[in-house]
Amino acid sequence: MGIIKELSTIQFQLLSPQGDTINATINTVAKSSEKTWKYAPLFKNLLAYSKNSNYWYSYDEKSKTLYFNYQRCREDENEPFKKFNAKLFKTIEEVNPNKIILSIF
Repeated sequence: MGIIKELSTIQFQLLSPQGDTINATINTVAKSSEKTWKYAPLFKNLLAYSKNSNYWYSYDEKSKTLYFNYQRCREDENEPFKKFNAKLFKTIEEVNPNKIILSIF
C-alpha cells in the first residue's frame, strides 16, 4: 500500500492543541496468529468498534467532525484502499470538517 517506508517502525509528526510539534516513532508489533488482546467490555461501545471493516469513516454534521478508523492494514475486498482514500479526501474537501479524528489500531 506504500503507507510506511519500513515495516519495523512508523514515524508520526503530530500537532498538539497548543501548536507544538510532537515527533514520535512507534515500533510495530510482530504478527501473531494467537490473539491475546483483552478488551474491557466498555470499549466495545466506542465508535471505533461500531463497524467490522478494515477502514471506514463517518462525518458528524452537528460537531463538524470527521472520524476515520483504520483497523487493519490490508485491502478491503469490498473497497480497495485507493478507491476508499479518494472518497475520503473528496468528502474532506466537500464538508471541510473542523476536526478530523484518526483512529488507528
